[in-house]
Amino acid sequence: MRNFILNRRYMQADKIILFDGSCAFCNGFIRWVIRMDRVHFRLCDQQSSCFQALAQKHGLPLATGTEAGTIYLVQHGKAYTRTAAIARILRGCRQPFGLAGWLLSCIPTFITNPVYNWVARRRHQLVRKQACALPTFEMRERLV
Repeated sequence: MRNFILNRRYMQADKIILFDGSCAFCNGFIRWVIRMDRVHFRLCDQQSSCFQALAQKHGLPLATGTEAGTIYLVQHGKAYTRTAAIARILRGCRQPFGLAGWLLSCIPTFITNPVYNWVARRRHQLVRKQACALPTFEMRERLV
């Protein structure tokens, strides 16, 4: 019964951010998105069974190895990854970040994705602390 309820919940959600919940850098970004959000993104931790189902449905690689630091956005039935996901997330935030998202969308991914990959490889060194094991109330409210 629980799986049925879980399935209905994430299949009905439209704007779902899939992020690495064990990464302090990623958690910081998600907390920032919650503060700036104007379109009410839903959240899904890459270590959850929800992520496994969404990854299978949208053909995303499972969060292992180099893909563990990748952020995804599932929006309108399509999955976006890396800078395409970041750009669309920014477009859903308050100004001036919405405009920054539109501008980021104009830059070709062959330029932006290497920068994203460089930051993703070093994200644990950029933020020295460990991710908080307990999500905030705002995060729990948006988890799928």
